[in-house]
Amino acid sequence: MNFKELKFKPAYDSREDDIVNSFYVPALSIAKEYFRLCGFFSSSSLAVAAKGISKLIGNDGKMRIITSPQLTRADVKAIIEGHRQMEKVVEEKLLAELSNFENEIIRDHVKALAWMVANKKLEIKIAVVKDAEGAPLPHQIVAERGIFHQKVGILKDSENNMISFSGSINETAAGWLENIEEFKVFRSWVGGEVSYLSSDVEKFKKYWSGETHRVETLSVPLAVREKLIQIAPRDISELKLVENLRKKVPVPEVPELRLRDYQQEAMQNWFLNNCKGILEMATGTGKTYVAIKCIQELSKKGKFAVVITVPTVHLIDQWQTKLEEFGLRGLKVFGSFTQWKQKVTGEIEDFKLGYLPLLILITTHDTFSSQEFADTVSSLRNENVFLVADEVHGLGSPQRRKSLLEIHNHRLGLSATPERWFDEIGTAAIKEFFDKTVFNYPLGNAIRDGWLSSYEYCPILIELDENEFRRYVKMSKRIGRIFNSIKDEEEKEEAITKFLILRRNILKNARRKLDEFERLVSQLSKKGELSHCLVYCSPDSPRQMEDAQEILNRLGILQHKFTAMESASERERILELFKKGKYKAIVAMKCLDEGVDIPLTRIAIILSSTTNPREFIQRRGRILRKVIGKKAIIHDFIVIPSFHPDPTEYFELERKIFESELRRYSEFASASLNPGFAYRRIKDLREKYMI
Repeated sequence: MNFKELKFKPAYDSREDDIVNSFYVPALSIAKEYFRLCGFFSSSSLAVAAKGISKLIGNDGKMRIITSPQLTRADVKAIIEGHRQMEKVVEEKLLAELSNFENEIIRDHVKALAWMVANKKLEIKIAVVKDAEGAPLPHQIVAERGIFHQKVGILKDSENNMISFSGSINETAAGWLENIEEFKVFRSWVGGEVSYLSSDVEKFKKYWSGETHRVETLSVPLAVREKLIQIAPRDISELKLVENLRKKVPVPEVPELRLRDYQQEAMQNWFLNNCKGILEMATGTGKTYVAIKCIQELSKKGKFAVVITVPTVHLIDQWQTKLEEFGLRGLKVFGSFTQWKQKVTGEIEDFKLGYLPLLILITTHDTFSSQEFADTVSSLRNENVFLVADEVHGLGSPQRRKSLLEIHNHRLGLSATPERWFDEIGTAAIKEFFDKTVFNYPLGNAIRDGWLSSYEYCPILIELDENEFRRYVKMSKRIGRIFNSIKDEEEKEEAITKFLILRRNILKNARRKLDEFERLVSQLSKKGELSHCLVYCSPDSPRQMEDAQEILNRLGILQHKFTAMESASERERILELFKKGKYKAIVAMKCLDEGVDIPLTRIAIILSSTTNPREFIQRRGRILRKVIGKKAIIHDFIVIPSFHPDPTEYFELERKIFESELRRYSEFASASLNPGFAYRRIKDLREKYMI
């Protein structure tokens, strides 16, 4: 049998074709020689090049692969400055890639190639791309210029018939069964296709022989060859290769995303503002769904790249899940550059070449603001790029706002509170980039319209003890001295800020809070009312969290802490047990402030909070997600001055303590079911301090 009898299609698309069984398996069952350009060297790219490889092995065929190393800018600098030898750097890069297999399918296909190397049926060469001066180029630039991205394969049968295929072949683990794979096929016996085939053959020959301008071709390093031989199986039949595993999977039906009336208005306002603007919507009112609908509508207009940036890794998973609900695939991008560089570069190249009509990257604010991410996405400068910034206020810091690049020509900011606390410059930078607030939907409206749960506000008034008040006075006097003695404004601001934080911590960590906390949770537990409870502690005092946990444990209340130290999988487990009621309480610090979705929460105990409206509004929003039959309660620990009937020398200081807590008090009371009760609690204090 020969290639002519196989009746190849002129093009293959994984959305319609079972590419492994309809192309790779039959072609490699007949092929005697297989030549392959396979992009950057990685375990996944090698595995992709090995699709259907068991058939070539069974046919006693031989293979040649040309691939490129993933040199970083730091690698290139070290080579140019003479600190490292290029061959040694390449060797280390290749060995590192062979030490980390994404999954079983990837591992077994790399081992199949290793078996071919060990049995002298596979040769591998490494192509290093160089600039005009002969210096190697970092992989970001190589990827941007498209060199080695177009994956070319050439096959020859026993009768010298040849075929070549070229196009987009995703080099990721998910690419085996899910990612889009497209390529065209050119045949030597079809007149109109010969020139394309010849071009592919000539390209491969030049790379292999090192005759290509500004590309140096190296033999695979000996250490890499030995590593491949080391991992090669004795018996090729031991491996589970994908051609024996693949099954057709039915395409699931995707539900239509229907917006509520106010969400529809928010989206329309954004489009009317030239696809720029901020949605200032209360926590829990569905900003995420508005953004997803915007993505869907933009994708109908043409090819779009979307970058979604969120505060934490946990939120990446939430966004990915919600996108998948509506048939959208988002690629997670976080962690070290080496963990995501190959996947992202490949996806961007596929998008630029037109093989992916919609590219969605989901990342964290930290990764988004890194130089590596900026360099990687800069190749999209001539494309339509849509930036969605969840909790957009988080991008206003000096370091992060550097990442707000002009390539993002469509911009959507999401936040319940986009203003940055005591940071006019950061707030202005966000508004300048994202433009104005195009839609505002405050919490009161959401409760009134029935989209969020109503709540009772139960303030618990706490006085500082004598020692704490003395320390507060001492800190205040020190702040006053600094203000009067330091002339340099920058130095003064830095010193005052430090002591303001220390003074504020005295209020956050007031000892009497724990006494009242124990009384409260004991009372709730005895009544059988303590369940699905969030306890917020001071992030500046781990001791407060430990004491709160100790109290809960002593009362026999099953709880778990929720901090930045738990892994993503551990957090998922904690939240799942909390939802099921196994944990009666979660004791947390700042990491529950933004985006974590736990609708069943019905009680919030705010042991410690800040004067920053964004933080306390976010915390309130965590418990107001709508669930049928739910009634939410907020127990808020408010520090008040020691009450004296007559003015004292510390009157103004006491007044400031009260004022600092009053903003949160008023905000929470005004939208509650019981504002009259809350305001009556502080009537005497407001009169005394004339507030």
